[in-house]
Amino acid sequence: MQMIFEMSAFTTICFIMGYFGAVPLAANQIANLLGNCSFMVSMSIGSATTIVVSHMFGLEDMDGARKVAKCSARLSLLWGLLVMILFFALKDLTPMMFTQNAEVRQMASVFIMMYGIYQVSDAVQTVMVSVLRALQDVSKIAQYAFFSYIALNIPFACLCAFTLKMGP
Repeated sequence: MQMIFEMSAFTTICFIMGYFGAVPLAANQIANLLGNCSFMVSMSIGSATTIVVSHMFGLEDMDGARKVAKCSARLSLLWGLLVMILFFALKDLTPMMFTQNAEVRQMASVFIMMYGIYQVSDAVQTVMVSVLRALQDVSKIAQYAFFSYIALNIPFACLCAFTLKMGP
């Protein structure tokens, strides 16, 4: 359910960008692609964390599970910070790989910075969700994901984009 809620929010944002036209939609897709590539590393760290923490949990070694969770959280935090720094440093160069359209490149560079900031929290939450999965505590994940992505994210995006007229 957590992944469904997260993907629903990202899909809704794509529709919102499409409402504003081809340029914002293209710029969003560039930033989204980069964010998804970064997310794959976080997801890999999370998958490994799930396996090791569930093994420790099965052995009733909660100290070991806690150490693995902390180590994975730190690793994912470092990854998120590194990605944020790279996204900020390469925000103007990266869009050039995708388009020659100056307007799309300029907007994509702004979106890339936003995605860079998001990568820090996303990397850590991905690993923490993996820890909860390993401990077989998934009901809380779905509740928090629904609140964060559906009840908060989408209305906030609509408020900013349309009501406050901030646009894409």
